[in-house]
Amino acid sequence: MRIVAGRLFARVAGEVRTLVPGEVLEIPAGTPHSVWTEAEPATTIWRTMPALRTREFTRKLYDLAREGRTDARGVPGLLQVAVLATAYRDVIGFPRPPAPVQRVVFGILAPIGRLLGRRAT
Repeated sequence: MRIVAGRLFARVAGEVRTLVPGEVLEIPAGTPHSVWTEAEPATTIWRTMPALRTREFTRKLYDLAREGRTDARGVPGLLQVAVLATAYRDVIGFPRPPAPVQRVVFGILAPIGRLLGRRAT
């Protein structure tokens, strides 16, 4: 990821960094990470290799935020997360709770979410 404008914060494998225009952040595959802005928007060029279905997943998150279906941090509700986590398990994983717990909990909640109208795409 290359920072084009603004300031971006990133936590990669537990280490927090502040990134400014011109800096590049590389995140190795399978490494827990999160990125966010605070007071101002940031512009980045983000490339994921192999991309798999990352673009589709990211677009869904932006759509949910645009529709007002996320919290102030851009995180959807638990049922929507369960639907997304099961549909996109090939491109996203959560560091907590442990993967076996996620499979059980999301496996139970995702069908409920779908019955209540939550969609992965």
